[in-house]
Amino acid sequence: MDIKITRTKVIILLVSLFVTSSALADQNDPRLDTLFKSLQSDDSIVSGEDIADRIWDIWIETPDPSLESKMKNGVLAMSRHNFDTALKSFDTIIETAPDYAEGWNKRATVYFMMGQYNSSMSDVHRTLGLEPRHFGALSGMGLIFMATGNDQRALQAFQEAIKVNPHMPTVHEYINYLKEKIERNTI
Repeated sequence: MDIKITRTKVIILLVSLFVTSSALADQNDPRLDTLFKSLQSDDSIVSGEDIADRIWDIWIETPDPSLESKMKNGVLAMSRHNFDTALKSFDTIIETAPDYAEGWNKRATVYFMMGQYNSSMSDVHRTLGLEPRHFGALSGMGLIFMATGNDQRALQAFQEAIKVNPHMPTVHEYINYLKEKIERNTI
């Protein structure tokens, strides 16, 4: 299988992974444990995607209601490729709530979109330190490794993401693509 990794395809994956609604919670919300168990046990892609969306809804909820507008503004600016505005929003969120994983994850996404892979990876690590089950951050890590030519590490990151959330078709495509590419290069 030959898969063309285009900037558009990466952006579509990022948007599908990172843009959701908001309210008041975070990665420590007790509802997450049940949702993650359901995510693992559900065989339906549609149901699995619904469960993943509910997890995203909780993750994006700000720990402080005053940060909700900053998150919305940052996500909107990111979707419009207004990276300076997005970074300012996410910087403020991180400064105000440094234990809020989604602030780090959103900033990692902006850095990735800007091609600042070291900064993005640093924020991915902060995200995963706060929420080790963050399948979006794990997928983002895979994208960073792909962008920097480290196919083996990209494959590992995507495989870790799928262990947490097996309902990500694009990530499955990347895994298949990378397995074939690595196999071709070792023959």
